[in-house]
Amino acid sequence: PSDREALRMLILNLGLVDTWSLVNPQSLDFTFRSSPHDMRTRFNMIFISNHLVNSVRSCGIGIQALSDHAPVDLVLSWEMGATRKGRWQLNSSLLQVDSAREEIKTIIQEYFDINQGSVSTDAMLWEAGKAYIWGQVIAMSSRISELEWHIKALEDQMAPSSSDKEAIQEQIEENKAEYALFRLKHRQYESGDRARKLLASLVHQQEACKWIPATNSTEGNLLTEPKEVNGAFQQFYSTLCSSDGLADICAYEAFLEDLDLPGLSPRDRDLLDALISGAEIHAAIHSMQAEKSL
Repeated sequence: PSDREALRMLILNLGLVDTWSLVNPQSLDFTFRSSPHDMRTRFNMIFISNHLVNSVRSCGIGIQALSDHAPVDLVLSWEMGATRKGRWQLNSSLLQVDSAREEIKTIIQEYFDINQGSVSTDAMLWEAGKAYIWGQVIAMSSRISELEWHIKALEDQMAPSSSDKEAIQEQIEENKAEYALFRLKHRQYESGDRARKLLASLVHQQEACKWIPATNSTEGNLLTEPKEVNGAFQQFYSTLCSSDGLADICAYEAFLEDLDLPGLSPRDRDLLDALISGAEIHAAIHSMQAEKSL
């Protein structure tokens, strides 16, 4: 491929943004100017991750004071208090508990028993299933946490003796050590001889393609903060989907008079308004079962 196409693919795959073009879309400044040769060139592409666009405060070309080349500067402002919400991961320790593992198996089995054949593709069924299983596992984890808190409250009310306290403390420390050992084995397994880098790269590319680093407000101002970008899209679609003013019924009727719209015959209307018979329900059920068996 050409250099331009190769650069475009690199930017797309790595999720990069040309900060200069984003901040200065109409600027015609040059980074190099040679008066004797009457030549000017521009080297002003600054690529950063699209997740860092909201931290950009300025991007510009400096003054040519000591050389024919002007410096290009990028100013970032880090917000130490703001943290990005991480991706949810299944607590794998639940799979080590027999009761929790059986409950998860039951949830998955019930979902597929109820929804198998309800959609056209297996991919759609699985994507919806992941969201359903996600919610059920979160509810299960919350229920377990609530039970643990309740057990801790009951233990505090019992006011055990010093020997009992030592035994309970030893049991707690043992449980913590077992969980830490389990997490260590889990991390070692994830870091093992597998295609982890490839999978992480694919996930990063998917996130980069979906991420919207910046947009313009209705006043023409550049918005880079995630909350401001979301607010701009919300305002745009709210305005797009809302109707201004009162409906002109006469204009609607004048428009529809010239259209030859098909209509239902009295017999078709009676068939649609009629109650669904038991034979029709029976035939529909048999038709669904036949399609499912295929």
